[in-house]
Amino acid sequence: MEAIRTELLKAIALKDKAVLQVSDDLGIRISDTILNSAKVTALLSLAVAISITVVTLIFIDNNIRNPLKVILTTIELIRQGNLSEAAILNRDDEWGAIEKALSTMASDLSRTHAELEMRVEERTFKLSKNERKLQSLLHTIHAGIVVYSTEMTIIDINTTAQNIFGIQKDKLSDNNMINPAWALTNE
Repeated sequence: MEAIRTELLKAIALKDKAVLQVSDDLGIRISDTILNSAKVTALLSLAVAISITVVTLIFIDNNIRNPLKVILTTIELIRQGNLSEAAILNRDDEWGAIEKALSTMASDLSRTHAELEMRVEERTFKLSKNERKLQSLLHTIHAGIVVYSTEMTIIDINTTAQNIFGIQKDKLSDNNMINPAWALTNE
């Protein structure tokens, strides 16, 4: 019996050794699996972070940078006097509000510019008409008239004044009323 018992103990010891060997092999494999799983998780996390960064950059490009370029281009066109160009964003957000404000401003500027042009034309016409009247009066009146600036430089002289002062209109360059040559000659 002792021999059987010894044999049984040897068999149990061999089995225990085999079980320990299998559990060690499984432990190594589990450790490798956990290590590989950690590497895969790290790579997936990196891929997700890069994807989020790319999506964020695309979002910024589409929702901030591109509309800003369109708005700045429109502002530059308005600054150059091109009031008919408008920003075309077709958005219902803050950029759309800026687009609407720019379009309204350009329209108001265009209308004001047209009104000012019309006023300038009207006033130029009136001024030209008054200039013709004054020239007609200056050259038809029977009194000597000399027109001069605030610096006393002679601007115009009628025929009667030319006869009184004895000077021709074409020789008036750089003359002024202070010049002693303007003494009356036909007193």
